[in-house]
Amino acid sequence: MAAIFTKEMQKNLDAYEKIKNKLERESFGKIALMHDGKLDSIYNDKDDAYQIGCDRFGIGHFAIKTIGERLVSLGIYTMCVVQ
Repeated sequence: MAAIFTKEMQKNLDAYEKIKNKLERESFGKIALMHDGKLDSIYNDKDDAYQIGCDRFGIGHFAIKTIGERLVSLGIYTMCVVQ
């Protein structure tokens, strides 16, 4: 099961990296909600993004990322990516 979460996290992180520059120009400091390798939506509040991700996709099946910061959250499994 952990492999599924890792694969989902990597897919979302890869998708974020592809649009990172645009997001940082247009939405720096906001929260990106990523699901299934795509940007789902952008929020002002991390708690809102997390709750909506849980409600819509289930714990562990999405990632939230503060645009311009390096922290990546994957539902209940939170990991830090150091670049």
